[in-house]
Amino acid sequence: MTLIFDILILLAVGVCVVPTLLFFVECLIGSLPSRFTNTAEDDRRPSVGILMPAHDESVVIAGTIDALKPQLCEGDRLLVVADNCSDDTADIAKRHGAEVTVREHAQKRGKGWALEHGRQVLAHDPPEVLVILDADCELSPGTLDRLAIAAMRRNAPVQSAYLMPPPANPSPKDLVSAFAVTVKNVIRPRGLARLGWPCMLSGSGMAFPWKVLADVPFAGGHIGEDYQFSAEIALAGYPATFLEGAVTRSSLPANQKAVSNQRRRWGHAHLQVMAVEIPRLLRVAWRKRDFRLLALAWEISVPPLTLLVGMWFVLVGLGLIALLWGSFWPLISAGTGFGLIIAGIAAAWWPLREDYGSWRIFLAVPKYCAMALGQYGSFWFNRESQWIKTARETPPSTSNTSPHEPNRAG
Repeated sequence: MTLIFDILILLAVGVCVVPTLLFFVECLIGSLPSRFTNTAEDDRRPSVGILMPAHDESVVIAGTIDALKPQLCEGDRLLVVADNCSDDTADIAKRHGAEVTVREHAQKRGKGWALEHGRQVLAHDPPEVLVILDADCELSPGTLDRLAIAAMRRNAPVQSAYLMPPPANPSPKDLVSAFAVTVKNVIRPRGLARLGWPCMLSGSGMAFPWKVLADVPFAGGHIGEDYQFSAEIALAGYPATFLEGAVTRSSLPANQKAVSNQRRRWGHAHLQVMAVEIPRLLRVAWRKRDFRLLALAWEISVPPLTLLVGMWFVLVGLGLIALLWGSFWPLISAGTGFGLIIAGIAAAWWPLREDYGSWRIFLAVPKYCAMALGQYGSFWFNRESQWIKTARETPPSTSNTSPHEPNRAG
């Protein structure tokens, strides 16, 4: 019986070690000093269509549009899709100079449907590059030009660094949450870019050459439309890449219930995509001998950070139990994997240590991971299946520029 227990632990460690090793490499390379140079500054800037899905965004949309206007050029279009709104989002967007289309549908609800509707509207006079920006996000100066030029030069989707700074007077848990987002949306994609590998799309602050969207519909009502679309567009031959020096900012919700719901939706979406898209990517990667698809499958296999850390906590605990009856290999193997994940986190944290407080924030990590494990555990018996908008409290703030300057975190 003890032998079976040991074998099961070692098998679990074997399953976790591949995504953990990839996480460590991404963090190690992505935490190195920025090498951003604006090499595309002399390229022709293509025409841009900004597609902004908006569901009951009256609190933030005016600020988002006004902040975006200085980056627009003649011939650009800003289209707001007021999707199933119960407030005056559409009227506010019109007053602030945006082109607006209103969409109402009782069953087909979600960001993916709004994006597909907006794309069909823009198709009557398509831009050269389509940029997707959520209604609660702002682009740092110069980001729109960088996204448009890079998408045209690479003939592929490009993703900016998508950051969510913590609210004012953050708790340790807020800092841990914001740090986890920075690792996911900045450090790891930057590491992938430096390896020459594709990245996942983050849902906002991303650009696409119009012609690559011809045969790839948006993801409809999927709760993780950005995750699913990352796989779909890669399978169509256009894997996304990270653009260093381009930054998109939003705000981490101050309402703890909103944070919890958002984290639950993201986690369930990631697990759903892992189950469906990894086998598809591996099959096509093998058939086409396409390493980019294999690399993206590896990237999708890395679970959310809190889940990954929580899994290693559990494995180390089981290794300690095995040690009680004299079996030390489970603990050695689990401890090695746990050390690898801690080393990756430390590498990512080091260049950001001034922005996310002292090392004491990590005292909140065990409690945070325990909460996350409970949320991810509910995937098996109370799975999220519908897209839910995250509650907004205030417009996104650009006053706190650290750690979000392109030469540091972007």
